[in-house]
Amino acid sequence: MAFDPSQLEIVYTEDAERIFEAFSLTEIAKAWWAYQTTKDDRYWWAVDLMWSDPYLHDRDRREEFIELLIETAPNDDLLGNAAAGPLEDAIYDADECVSWLEDRAAGSTRFKQALEMVWIWDQVSTERFARIERAAGHALDRPR
Repeated sequence: MAFDPSQLEIVYTEDAERIFEAFSLTEIAKAWWAYQTTKDDRYWWAVDLMWSDPYLHDRDRREEFIELLIETAPNDDLLGNAAAGPLEDAIYDADECVSWLEDRAAGSTRFKQALEMVWIWDQVSTERFARIERAAGHALDRPR
């Protein structure tokens, strides 16, 4: 019998590893968007997967998945879900992270659009925040 993650209430490390073995990132992204658009609990596993160690500790996989979510967002409103969730959560105060954001924003209008939606004023240094704003193409939101 094939592995069915729709029965999982919580994705534990061993579940996450099985998911990454059984499904492509494209299939996982489709499930993530299915949950975002329907709130059908059968797809919750794809959201919960974002907090698993196998996802969090594999920067290449995480970045590839975020790029895939952004490029496959069904519309601009839902693009905000990817920006305020996985993209925002992946931003940290280091040059390699900011360089990734700059490179992707320069190469993808959709990624740049998602970057415009993040709230990260307290996640990175002032210098790196300015670099991310430049990559986004305009001032990022901050609390007033």
